[in-house]
Amino acid sequence: MKLPSKILVLGLIVGLSTGCTSFIGSNKNETPEPVEVDRPETVGDATRPHGLGVASVESVGLVTGVPGTGSDPPPSQQRQMLLEEMKRREVENPNQLLASESTALVLVRAKLPPGVRKGDRINVEVRVPNRSKTKSLEGGWLMETKLREVAVLEQSLRSGHVRGVVEGPILIQALTGESSDKIANLRGIVLGGGFATKSRPIGLKLRGEHHSVSMSKMIGDAINRRFDTYIRGKRQGAATPQTDKFIALEIHPRYRHNLIRFLRVIEQIPLRESQLGQIERLNTLEADLLVPATSSLAAIRLEAIGSEATSTLLSGLESGSAEVRFYAAEALAYLDHADAANVLAASTKESAFRSRALNALGAMSSVEAHDALSQLLHVPSAETRYGAFRALQQMNPRDPLLGQDALGQRVAFHEIASPNEPMIHVSRTERPEIVVFGNEQTLTTPLMILVGKSIIVKDDGRQRIRVTRYSPGKQDQSKTCSATVNELVRTLIELETTYPDIVTVLQKAKSQGSLDGRVVFDAIAEAGRTYSRSN
Repeated sequence: MKLPSKILVLGLIVGLSTGCTSFIGSNKNETPEPVEVDRPETVGDATRPHGLGVASVESVGLVTGVPGTGSDPPPSQQRQMLLEEMKRREVENPNQLLASESTALVLVRAKLPPGVRKGDRINVEVRVPNRSKTKSLEGGWLMETKLREVAVLEQSLRSGHVRGVVEGPILIQALTGESSDKIANLRGIVLGGGFATKSRPIGLKLRGEHHSVSMSKMIGDAINRRFDTYIRGKRQGAATPQTDKFIALEIHPRYRHNLIRFLRVIEQIPLRESQLGQIERLNTLEADLLVPATSSLAAIRLEAIGSEATSTLLSGLESGSAEVRFYAAEALAYLDHADAANVLAASTKESAFRSRALNALGAMSSVEAHDALSQLLHVPSAETRYGAFRALQQMNPRDPLLGQDALGQRVAFHEIASPNEPMIHVSRTERPEIVVFGNEQTLTTPLMILVGKSIIVKDDGRQRIRVTRYSPGKQDQSKTCSATVNELVRTLIELETTYPDIVTVLQKAKSQGSLDGRVVFDAIAEAGRTYSRSN
């Protein structure tokens, strides 16, 4: 086992990332004498994370329902793979089906994130192969497709185990404003239609010099003293030592949406530390916390200590530095301390902190955090408004404030009462979802929208809107609603139109000038933005 590191520091000098600093002496104006401060051996000294890579899965799929814009795929390995799959499923006349201009062969891909659990929804991308003569995937439906691990062996594609399944309507890039060229009609996503069929566990691998059953147990015990959670209804530690080389980890619910932070905190957990040693180290870490250059790491280390570090982190909230206040509040949020809420809400004004501040607020369970997020639903920033909505969902998916419509079985629809600027948020990641910010957003008339050959949306001249849906082999369906966005979306959902069709209606209404409010796509605060201390 490695011995604890000895690091020589001065009271006001910034510590190295592996060391500490400390204030020594009764007078802060005096130059303190050099002292040696022990840094205890941590979980990160003895282990490295395992299972953090993104797993790619793919397949060949069949899209149906494209209105004459499909094509018969040329001879290729992809065509052969699709034919074999169709034969396994006992599809009659597969070659005849492929030859139809209402079908198209597509490549289907997805990335399984680390820690994904069986049944979790995944984003799935669809695109037309390069040699295809298909003109557009608009209006298409991807038939059930099994996603597998794929490798190239001996110059040919080899498929592995099934890791996901996907089926559903295709939202093409042209509808979401991602691209305006002709390729935008040949690429898209199936929102909410894919799910993982197997979990991807994460854990820690012991470094070579630490391979032993006793060391594995010591590390597991240290983690479990800091973290426990409910697994299948039973409360137990987050770490399970499985061998002398590997420890399995269960993600703590508070970090479910921030796996990387969970692992960073675990890395900083001391393997063993006396009570006196912890008190001395808290004093040292407080000094680091109050210096912007070392504040981020100090906050993580304090978070790793747990509730005993709360008072130290609270001192950071009083700093004159916005950076120090943010890092202290972020760590307090993952300790579920209510005092973090208002500081994090204020931190969303800085774009570099916005993503992390919203994630941290969503991890909390306090009334103060809920109130702060409720206020953020009405600010001018689209990123902050929608980010607050997502954070409230993390807290409680059934929160009445989110205004979820009971009709949203295939499309999640939310109406948020807001007196400020109206906005419609359309999702193109994770799930089919429309969030309307603002009460009773009215559509101006005249209004006439055609969606392919199946949907007509038209005003009746009396501030009412009639929606008609035509389905081959079925009786036409028609409903009338008031000329408001929320009623129009509800009516479209009642008529079982697909999510891409609803998005098309909103896009065309906006382009015709019938919508006054903003229509935004994926206004999600970007992680990893750089903070400038000159701000």
